[in-house]
Amino acid sequence: MFRRIVLSAAAAVFMMALGSVARADTVQIIGNSTGGLATATVTCAFDSATNTFTFTVTNTSPFDARITGIGFDIGPGNINGFSGANVAGFTFSDGDLGNVPQFNGATLDFGWTTGNSGNFNGGSPNSGLDNNAGNNTLMFSVSGDAFENMSEEEICAAIFIRF
Repeated sequence: MFRRIVLSAAAAVFMMALGSVARADTVQIIGNSTGGLATATVTCAFDSATNTFTFTVTNTSPFDARITGIGFDIGPGNINGFSGANVAGFTFSDGDLGNVPQFNGATLDFGWTTGNSGNFNGGSPNSGLDNNAGNNTLMFSVSGDAFENMSEEEICAAIFIRF
Protein backbone atom coordinates (compact mmCIF):
# COMPACT_ATOMS: atom_id res chain seq x y z
CA MET A 1 0.00 0.00 0.00
CA PHE A 2 1.82 3.05 -1.22
CA ARG A 3 0.94 6.58 -2.13
CA ARG A 4 3.14 9.14 -3.78
CA ILE A 5 2.36 12.71 -2.85
CA VAL A 6 1.79 15.18 -5.66
CA LEU A 7 1.32 18.84 -4.89
CA SER A 8 -1.32 20.75 -6.81
CA ALA A 9 -0.18 23.46 -9.19
CA ALA A 10 -1.83 26.12 -7.04
CA ALA A 11 -0.06 24.85 -3.92
CA ALA A 12 3.26 24.73 -5.76
CA VAL A 13 2.88 28.32 -6.98
CA PHE A 14 1.93 29.46 -3.48
CA MET A 15 4.91 27.65 -1.94
CA MET A 16 7.31 29.07 -4.53
CA ALA A 17 6.10 32.54 -3.64
CA LEU A 18 7.07 31.82 -0.05
CA GLY A 19 10.48 30.45 -1.08
CA SER A 20 12.49 32.78 1.11
CA VAL A 21 10.38 32.19 4.22
CA ALA A 22 11.45 29.42 6.64
CA ARG A 23 8.61 26.96 7.06
CA ALA A 24 7.65 23.31 7.10
CA ASP A 25 5.14 21.78 4.72
CA THR A 26 2.73 19.03 5.77
CA VAL A 27 1.38 16.48 3.30
CA GLN A 28 -1.17 13.69 3.71
CA ILE A 29 -0.34 10.08 2.80
CA ILE A 30 -3.17 7.75 1.82
CA GLY A 31 -2.66 4.03 1.23
CA ASN A 32 -2.90 3.03 -2.41
CA SER A 33 -4.82 -0.20 -1.72
CA THR A 34 -6.74 0.60 1.44
CA GLY A 35 -7.65 4.26 1.14
CA GLY A 36 -8.63 5.69 4.50
CA LEU A 37 -7.43 2.63 6.43
CA ALA A 38 -3.71 3.33 5.96
CA THR A 39 -2.97 7.02 6.45
CA ALA A 40 -0.13 9.23 7.64
CA THR A 41 1.03 12.83 7.67
CA VAL A 42 4.53 13.99 6.80
CA THR A 43 5.92 17.37 7.84
CA CYS A 44 8.99 18.40 5.82
CA ALA A 45 11.71 21.00 6.29
CA PHE A 46 14.79 21.61 4.14
CA ASP A 47 17.90 23.61 5.01
CA SER A 48 19.50 24.52 1.67
CA ALA A 49 22.60 25.91 3.40
CA THR A 50 23.51 22.44 4.72
CA ASN A 51 21.57 20.33 2.16
CA THR A 52 19.78 18.69 5.09
CA PHE A 53 16.21 17.45 4.77
CA THR A 54 14.29 16.72 7.99
CA PHE A 55 10.84 15.22 8.13
CA THR A 56 8.43 13.88 10.72
CA VAL A 57 6.12 10.97 9.91
CA THR A 58 2.97 10.37 11.94
CA ASN A 59 0.94 7.22 11.38
CA THR A 60 -2.71 8.30 11.55
CA SER A 61 -4.20 4.96 10.50
CA PRO A 62 -7.40 4.05 12.37
CA PHE A 63 -6.27 0.42 12.79
CA ASP A 64 -3.01 -1.59 12.97
CA ALA A 65 -1.43 -0.45 9.69
CA ARG A 66 2.26 -0.25 10.58
CA ILE A 67 4.68 1.88 8.60
CA THR A 68 7.65 -0.39 7.87
CA GLY A 69 9.43 1.51 5.12
CA ILE A 70 10.08 5.11 4.04
CA GLY A 71 11.92 5.83 0.81
CA PHE A 72 12.62 8.64 -1.63
CA ASP A 73 12.94 8.69 -5.42
CA ILE A 74 14.43 12.15 -6.01
CA GLY A 75 15.59 11.71 -9.58
CA PRO A 76 16.10 9.33 -12.47
CA GLY A 77 18.19 6.24 -11.80
CA ASN A 78 19.79 5.46 -8.47
CA ILE A 79 21.32 8.54 -6.83
CA ASN A 80 23.79 7.91 -3.99
CA GLY A 81 25.76 10.07 -1.56
CA PHE A 82 23.30 10.55 1.31
CA SER A 83 23.95 10.25 5.01
CA GLY A 84 21.32 9.58 7.63
CA ALA A 85 20.98 7.81 10.96
CA ASN A 86 19.07 4.77 12.10
CA VAL A 87 15.92 5.82 13.95
CA ALA A 88 13.97 3.71 16.51
CA GLY A 89 13.78 0.38 14.68
CA PHE A 90 14.37 1.80 11.19
CA THR A 91 17.70 1.24 9.42
CA PHE A 92 18.97 3.93 7.04
CA SER A 93 20.23 2.88 3.62
CA ASP A 94 21.99 5.00 1.02
CA GLY A 95 21.67 2.33 -1.58
CA ASP A 96 19.23 1.03 -4.07
CA LEU A 97 16.23 0.01 -1.97
CA GLY A 98 14.63 -1.48 -5.07
CA ASN A 99 11.46 -0.63 -6.87
CA VAL A 100 8.19 0.18 -5.20
CA PRO A 101 5.48 -2.44 -5.74
CA GLN A 102 2.50 -0.87 -7.53
CA PHE A 103 4.76 1.98 -8.74
CA ASN A 104 7.21 0.15 -11.00
CA GLY A 105 8.79 3.36 -12.34
CA ALA A 106 10.03 4.41 -8.90
CA THR A 107 13.61 3.56 -7.91
CA LEU A 108 14.32 4.55 -4.33
CA ASP A 109 17.58 6.44 -3.81
CA PHE A 110 17.67 6.27 -0.01
CA GLY A 111 15.37 5.47 2.86
CA TRP A 112 14.66 3.62 6.06
CA THR A 113 13.33 0.08 6.46
CA THR A 114 12.49 -2.18 9.39
CA GLY A 115 13.72 -5.74 9.80
CA ASN A 116 16.58 -7.22 7.82
CA SER A 117 15.12 -7.00 4.34
CA GLY A 118 17.45 -4.32 2.97
CA ASN A 119 14.80 -3.34 0.45
CA PHE A 120 11.46 -1.60 0.33
CA ASN A 121 9.44 -4.79 -0.28
CA GLY A 122 10.22 -6.27 3.13
CA GLY A 123 9.92 -4.95 6.59
CA SER A 124 9.15 -6.42 9.95
CA PRO A 125 5.43 -6.54 10.68
CA ASN A 126 6.26 -6.33 14.39
CA SER A 127 8.09 -3.00 14.27
CA GLY A 128 7.68 0.40 12.70
CA LEU A 129 5.22 3.18 13.36
CA ASP A 130 1.98 1.76 14.76
CA ASN A 131 -0.76 4.24 15.58
CA ASN A 132 -2.47 1.79 17.96
CA ALA A 133 0.68 1.00 19.98
CA GLY A 134 1.43 4.60 20.93
CA ASN A 135 4.65 4.82 18.87
CA ASN A 136 3.16 6.66 15.93
CA THR A 137 5.55 9.60 15.30
CA LEU A 138 9.25 9.71 14.37
CA MET A 139 11.63 12.36 13.04
CA PHE A 140 14.17 11.52 10.33
CA SER A 141 17.03 13.56 8.86
CA VAL A 142 19.18 13.05 5.77
CA SER A 143 21.91 15.13 4.11
CA GLY A 144 23.46 14.97 0.68
CA ASP A 145 24.92 17.08 -2.09
CA ALA A 146 22.32 15.65 -4.50
CA PHE A 147 19.78 17.91 -2.75
CA GLU A 148 21.59 20.97 -4.13
CA ASN A 149 19.27 23.04 -6.32
CA MET A 150 16.22 21.10 -5.09
CA SER A 151 13.31 22.61 -3.21
CA GLU A 152 11.66 21.34 -0.06
CA GLU A 153 8.53 20.59 -2.09
CA GLU A 154 10.42 18.49 -4.65
CA ILE A 155 12.06 16.38 -1.98
CA CYS A 156 8.93 15.98 0.13
CA ALA A 157 6.87 14.99 -2.93
CA ALA A 158 9.37 12.19 -3.70
CA ILE A 159 8.38 10.15 -0.62
CA PHE A 160 7.00 6.62 -0.62
CA ILE A 161 5.70 4.99 2.56
CA ARG A 162 5.16 1.27 3.02
CA PHE A 163 2.34 0.19 5.33
